[in-house]
Amino acid sequence: MRHTSGRSLIRNDLALLLGSGVVFSGGLKWTPSGQHLEVWLNGNYVIVFLLTEDIRIAAARLNIKEMGPSATVNHVDGGYIVEVDSRLDCYKGDDVDLQLVLPHGQAICIDTPDEGAITPAQVAYSKSYIARTAKDLRDAGRIERPNAASYADWCLIQELFGSNDAVFVSSDWMWKDTEAAANPADRLLNIGPIWDFDAPLAMSSPTAIGWCRDVG
Repeated sequence: MRHTSGRSLIRNDLALLLGSGVVFSGGLKWTPSGQHLEVWLNGNYVIVFLLTEDIRIAAARLNIKEMGPSATVNHVDGGYIVEVDSRLDCYKGDDVDLQLVLPHGQAICIDTPDEGAITPAQVAYSKSYIARTAKDLRDAGRIERPNAASYADWCLIQELFGSNDAVFVSSDWMWKDTEAAANPADRLLNIGPIWDFDAPLAMSSPTAIGWCRDVG
């Protein structure tokens, strides 16, 4: 991660540290950790980056079911990882389309499974689940499909840091585990892990403060 606006170089660290703490352990299943690296080129100092764990399904990371690509097996209900990405920087081809744009304009990419592993049934299931969840929230205020605890914890952290990226434009992740998951909350659509606080504390725009309660 690049510290775009944070000259102290600690705001990404602080956000990830807070997200991994016990206070938010009920809503955020896993938060990446990171290590600062100084980048030098030909003996000249260039920049400091925060090298972080990537977001993927693994026992020591986001520990949810990893579905197989076999069309003969009923692997459709999870696990999925998706990213809100206004650039729609994900695969779209004649064989499979990992892009989803909701009626209110939110652009979403299916990240896991990727285009080499996902089946048509998994694409259809994940897109339908996300679209129905958004419709329930927008049209009827129903919260049966999302994990409300994850959204509450995620929103509190975003509000605290005034993150410009959190208005469902980019760097916002969601996931869902299988319906057979041991934890019932994991079977719902969860938001997180938190990611990329490179424009924190409303440094890019003072209007970022209050977005979570005002935009919702």
